[in-house]
Amino acid sequence: MKNVVSIEGVCDASSGGGAVMSGTKWQGVAFFRPWRLELDGRPSTDLLRVLLPARATSAAAMRDSRKMETGVVYRFAAALYPQQKNLLASAELRGRFSRVTAAGGPLAEADEKVAAKLRVKDPVLGVLIRPPRAEAFEGRLRLFGRSVPLTVDGPVDRASAAFARVKHALAGAPEAVAKKMLKLANDTWLDEPITARELHRRLKIEAVSIGVKALRLHFSCGDTFTDHGVVATVSVRGTIASAHLE
Repeated sequence: MKNVVSIEGVCDASSGGGAVMSGTKWQGVAFFRPWRLELDGRPSTDLLRVLLPARATSAAAMRDSRKMETGVVYRFAAALYPQQKNLLASAELRGRFSRVTAAGGPLAEADEKVAAKLRVKDPVLGVLIRPPRAEAFEGRLRLFGRSVPLTVDGPVDRASAAFARVKHALAGAPEAVAKKMLKLANDTWLDEPITARELHRRLKIEAVSIGVKALRLHFSCGDTFTDHGVVATVSVRGTIASAHLE
């Protein structure tokens, strides 16, 4: 027996949309943030992906998706998954929708925060901007003599502390990445082998991303791996824990 609940959420069409095939039918896609209330009474700001009612064609499903309006509150019924009492743990829901014309209360207050552009000036990471309805902060960081884009997905203070801990240990990162990627380059991608020194020379830092669990360095490397770059994960000690193509 399905445990069906009623949910209200504020549509965030700026996060995407489109249509997906489900069996022989097509379904439009909508995103909601904020939605539902947490146990402490605050609205959840995690992005919720919802599949709209099934249609016969992709065109019909796309029209459903385009009808969803950013900032509008919708009410929909959905089954809990996993089916445990009072637990909603799915990142993908299906349900019938009705539009709620009047937004108010905690959802409206949370939507104001989500829709606001935030600017933070951090002593380590510099000026960071979170665009309206975005989850991550954006900025620029100077590393290895280059100014590159910085993305912070998670609390800024934690990202700042994490980068401060490893900053001085990063000087040897490009050399370490070159050593880790050399065998793959010579064995699989290149007709003529190169040295670790040459691969090190080709590596250019292009971006830095700091998430809740990892700090990553994104490098270009000429045409060593055709159009692929290299992403390296930095350990808590500032060493290169892993490196792979992206």
